[in-house]
Amino acid sequence: MYTKLGKFLEAEQDFMNAISIHKQMGERVGLGMAYHKLGALYILMDQYDKAKEILTEGMRFSKEYNIVIYNIL
Repeated sequence: MYTKLGKFLEAEQDFMNAISIHKQMGERVGLGMAYHKLGALYILMDQYDKAKEILTEGMRFSKEYNIVIYNIL
């Protein structure tokens, strides 16, 4: 929601919170999606180094747990 409104800092915080919550719960699909969404947000924010870092982590995670996530790297 924040992303569509252009409130990127709020969106970043939401995605970071989602990653933390999904890690605590052991919820793999949600965690993979949160990594993907945060990475896509960093691309919108022109923060390409952060995007590459988080998307790489998301891809590593998806391969480890056999979860399909779009590869946008």
